[in-house]
Amino acid sequence: MLKIPDFTKPELDFIRKNGNLTETEERILDLRNCEYPPTIEQLAEILGKSPSTISRAIKSLKKKIIRLL
Repeated sequence: MLKIPDFTKPELDFIRKNGNLTETEERILDLRNCEYPPTIEQLAEILGKSPSTISRAIKSLKKKIIRLL
């Protein structure tokens, strides 16, 4: 399973620079980069979006990360 906290700072910087991320994807990347990342429901509340929108953004983010690595 792909977990954002498993990435190093240089890897995260590379993803941000080369991933062509949307604003929502960048925010998710930032918020999920901690030892205890927020749940989808918590992300939805923080970002003011629905949980299904957050789920789609996470799937898109994972696809972009996989393409880069």
